[in-house]
Amino acid sequence: MQLLRMAVRNVFRNKRRTWLTASVIAVGIAGMGVLSNFYQGEFEQMIDSTIRSQTGHMKVQAPGYAKEARTLPLDLAIDQPMALLEKIEKMPEVDFVAPHIRFGSMLSNGERTLAMRIQAVDPNREALLNYLNQKIVEGKYLTGGNQILVGKKLAKDLKVKTGGTLTLIANTSQGGMNAADLKIAGIFASGSNQFDESTVIIPLDQAQNLLYMQDQATELTVFLKNRTDSALVQQKVEALGRHEVQTWQEMNKDLMGMMKMAKASQGIMSAILFLIAIFSIVNTMTMSVTERTREIGTMMAMGTYRREIVGLFLCEGGVLGTLGAAFGTLLGGCISAYFAIVGVRVSGVQSMNIGLGDVIYSAFNPSTFLTYFLLGVFVTTLAAAYPALLASRLKPVKALR
Repeated sequence: MQLLRMAVRNVFRNKRRTWLTASVIAVGIAGMGVLSNFYQGEFEQMIDSTIRSQTGHMKVQAPGYAKEARTLPLDLAIDQPMALLEKIEKMPEVDFVAPHIRFGSMLSNGERTLAMRIQAVDPNREALLNYLNQKIVEGKYLTGGNQILVGKKLAKDLKVKTGGTLTLIANTSQGGMNAADLKIAGIFASGSNQFDESTVIIPLDQAQNLLYMQDQATELTVFLKNRTDSALVQQKVEALGRHEVQTWQEMNKDLMGMMKMAKASQGIMSAILFLIAIFSIVNTMTMSVTERTREIGTMMAMGTYRREIVGLFLCEGGVLGTLGAAFGTLLGGCISAYFAIVGVRVSGVQSMNIGLGDVIYSAFNPSTFLTYFLLGVFVTTLAAAYPALLASRLKPVKALR
């Protein structure tokens, strides 16, 4: 306890240097915490958006569909999907299941015809997700019948508005051609320009009639109560019968790879900030040893053990580290909390096709700051080891001169 009191007194001998060093440590701790929380929030937002708008937590498809998925085959469909759906929904980990038909078609406004991806959904079940219906910027959500939802960018390109009519032309499951005139019920903005200009949404029963696929679906999209249960539910669904089941991790390998790269870059930046903090501590403590050479010599001459000298300087490093880490934790926590509520507006995000929208929200994870606080105190205390050893090796006679 006496050693700690001496360390605190010595640290505040030169207040200017102490606060400057503590500020460097504080900025480093705050920067690492804010960066870590921001990355976590960004990727949580990306994962959530991808799961809710595209992949679900897992997809159940007919055997062989995954290999041919890019061609959107209609001959590889699930028969009687509602029977399988009901079995899956009885699993305690499952929130709900939505049947889909995905297919390619031509979409025409009478003057211009475009190749398009069609996503056919059950409006009532899709509303449980509370995603697509929240993205409507004009008009209303699907209610059924001859309706269609188009993306904001596509509506602009085709110069159409809600209430207008578009013609859908598609190859049926039997190899023929069929067409339907659909009324534009609403216009959506998903946050991804690519999705908004290449995909339209229609009711499932409309697609089944158009494609001659009564009581069929190309996939069942499963939404879980907790996404960490995906592997467990995958095994359960596979045990129900001969179907292919893919988890959200398997369907989003590019995103998972991006997350690993981001974590690696975050680790490099954290290491750089720690090195700056270490250099600052070593520099400060070395200067302190130089200035206090006579004092150290006096202490040794009075019988102070070398290990006590080492302990004193390690305590001083720990006090400096604790001071800087505490301020850094407080500063970083306030910044992260602010961005978790207000978010960061980023222009051009929609063009990246990641479905984030133009505002990214930081996560706010107190345990992240606690980890960096403890790590900061440990590293700065360790950084004081060299100056401490330097002080302990001084010869009393030379030090007193």
